[in-house]
Amino acid sequence: MQKIFRFWLFVFVATAFLITFSLSFYTQTQQAESNATQMIALKIKDIKTEILQSEKNANMQEQFIREQALARVRALARLIQENPKVLQDRAQMEGIRKDLDINEYHISDEKGILICSEPQNHEGYDMNSQAQSREFMEAITNPDFAYVQLVRAKGINGNLCQYAGVARRDKPGIVQIGFQPERYYKAMKITSIENFAAGFRIGQEGRLLVARDGVIVSVDDPQWLGKTLEEYGIPMGAISELRGEFDLNPGTMNEKKCYYEKFRGFLLIGSLPDVEVFVNRNQLAIRLILFNLVLFVTVFVLVSLLVDRVVIRGIFRVNRSLEKITEGDLNEVVNVRNNPEFSELSDGINSMVNALKKAIAKEAARIDGELELARSIQKASLPNVFPPFPERQERFDLYATMDTAKKVGGDFYDFFLVDDDHLVVLVADVSGKGIPAALFMMTAKSQIKNLARTRVSPAEIFNRANHYLCENNDTGMFVTAFLAVLEISTGKLTWTNAGHLPPLWYKKSTGSYNFLSVRNHSSFVLAAIDGMDYDQQEITLSPGDRFFLYTDGVTEAVNPQKQLYRDDRLQDVLNSEAGKGLSLAETLKFVRDDIRAYAEGAEQSDDITMLVLERRS
Repeated sequence: MQKIFRFWLFVFVATAFLITFSLSFYTQTQQAESNATQMIALKIKDIKTEILQSEKNANMQEQFIREQALARVRALARLIQENPKVLQDRAQMEGIRKDLDINEYHISDEKGILICSEPQNHEGYDMNSQAQSREFMEAITNPDFAYVQLVRAKGINGNLCQYAGVARRDKPGIVQIGFQPERYYKAMKITSIENFAAGFRIGQEGRLLVARDGVIVSVDDPQWLGKTLEEYGIPMGAISELRGEFDLNPGTMNEKKCYYEKFRGFLLIGSLPDVEVFVNRNQLAIRLILFNLVLFVTVFVLVSLLVDRVVIRGIFRVNRSLEKITEGDLNEVVNVRNNPEFSELSDGINSMVNALKKAIAKEAARIDGELELARSIQKASLPNVFPPFPERQERFDLYATMDTAKKVGGDFYDFFLVDDDHLVVLVADVSGKGIPAALFMMTAKSQIKNLARTRVSPAEIFNRANHYLCENNDTGMFVTAFLAVLEISTGKLTWTNAGHLPPLWYKKSTGSYNFLSVRNHSSFVLAAIDGMDYDQQEITLSPGDRFFLYTDGVTEAVNPQKQLYRDDRLQDVLNSEAGKGLSLAETLKFVRDDIRAYAEGAEQSDDITMLVLERRS
């Protein structure tokens, strides 16, 4: 009887074991293939995001370089207009070239013949003789001509070069400059599609590759660059839809699970070897076999005791460690050594946690690098040369600073002359943080500046800017902004406000700063509601008066007790005896030092932006 019982018990347990194992093996096989497909799809999604981001960064960088080029060539044209004799002074022209940070300059007469050039051997060259230089001939007849050519390779070394030109102001002719856009070259190199696939790994031995027109353009293994997909082993006939799966031709690489998507002219393909696709399934199968064998033995020998001592206690200990790990304690170490299975499980969990910690650190470093790049672009877009208009210092002066927080923010300021008698100043703050806020800031800044250059009223500038930003606001961000236009000859300051903090007006006659009265009914933020009708107000700055603008990073700075700096403290600091008699730069430094002292080492959570304008005579 005992032998028969043991025999049938063995048959039943063995049958249950085989059925359970077969179903589990089949389910895990399906799940492993599904997980592999999802893993590859996620990596492809990441590389798509990188492609889109690189396109955005390239467009932003190209626009920034074009604006810089026009600013430089217009500055050169103005210098020639104010002192035409400078064209006859080679040394002075060389100094101007260095000050403008350009490689070449070319000035022509009314016929397009170069009369002053660097390199000098270009003098006498006819701008109408070649197609590239002929693009600037319109400047002779069109005084408003302004043109920047696309970046192109030049010379036998293939160095990138870009030319920009405007019409001469003193007489008919062309003013042209040439420079090497190193920043654009470096940005294009960093965001090249060839670098994408190498930066994304799928598991340990998986691979991502990018192809265009059937040719591999990016892959982690350089030997495959420039090869066709057919040479790699991917049958082009299997790729027909927008996305899908297929099996790679068997070969030495032994890659089976493949997933692809078509995106912006590229074919993005990810593949994973069989050994990695089914690694979890195989490990689980081994554990399942061992567990069932242990279970079979426990039916015969002290089932409850053996299960309790060998399985349950170990599981509890592992679960306790896993609970700590899932709660964020990545320093927890699983050390369950009841049997080889738990030792393997402990080692596997510990290895997984260590890999997770390394991945988190790597991702944090990558994000920090992107944020640092965004902060650099953000700072580079702001005017930072002071005094900004040295030839007009006897009429007015201004100074501005922006201290960015660790996160990329949306603060920005700007100032520029729209003509000889009107100066525009602007301070604004975009909602949110990170790269989206920085991108939205660049859009808002460019739009407001372009509208201001059309010489419409401040209220109309905000009316049009609000309409444009509402139409293109998919992210739901908004902007608080304060814009003022100073009529230099009279001191009349016309301003409009869009939900921004009220500025402080220093009157020399009273010797004190006071907050400017702002009407609330027209001060709603930009990019929130289309159709807003902004109005404007006027004041008159007397000689010696100052106008102080700032963002909420000043008044909302906090100390370790989470107490705000507040606007009344800002006013008191500006009106303090220590704050009087300071230059514009010293005034902003005095306020910034007081904010640091108030914070007592607390981390800065928002950008701190300040701008002060002084009318002199």
